[in-house]
Amino acid sequence: MRLLFTGFMIMLLSVASMVQAQVAYTEVKVGRQDPKATKPGYLFGIMMGRSIDESFSWGLEVNYFQRSYQRTVTVATHVTEDGNVIQTVNKEMDFRTVILPFILKINYEHPMAPRSALYLRGSAGLGWQFVWNSEKNYLTGSSTTRFFNGFGWQASVGVGLALSSSGNLFVDAFYNNAKPTRGNTKNEAGLPTWQELDLTGFGVKVGLSFVGFGW
Repeated sequence: MRLLFTGFMIMLLSVASMVQAQVAYTEVKVGRQDPKATKPGYLFGIMMGRSIDESFSWGLEVNYFQRSYQRTVTVATHVTEDGNVIQTVNKEMDFRTVILPFILKINYEHPMAPRSALYLRGSAGLGWQFVWNSEKNYLTGSSTTRFFNGFGWQASVGVGLALSSSGNLFVDAFYNNAKPTRGNTKNEAGLPTWQELDLTGFGVKVGLSFVGFGW
């Protein structure tokens, strides 16, 4: 994992120093993601970068995904004289998962036809993904937070619509592949042991792109 992280950082620095940057841009986006290890949840993201030529660009994207849910038990039910059903509910546990990926991407865009406002989009990127998984048990009064991190990659395809000379609306479908780990140790038999979360899964993002704004 350390070698992968070192390689990713070298690639990031190489791209930043070698690419002859042209026009800056910023994308802001919202979406929904369905990782295997958690229930589906919403995400918010931002990507900033620069164009390489009329079709290709590079950027660094950061997304924030959160999914919260709870375990409850109905302990009593009461029906009023007018037929209303009132339930007494106990909350036993709270769960929350936060995913924060940093992804260096290469993007491609091309008009669907000459002078068309519609264009095709695609991207592929590598990065490092951080996960905080927490739970609060009201039955025992205990709380636990687990931290995972690891290498991951992401790919997307979509369509965009030029709203003006510097503003664009887009919709992307994406696939995320990552299995962050924690607790790399050895068991009693001397075998390497760790815990992991499988974050592979599909999602969708909708957002706005602002050309000429960024770093």
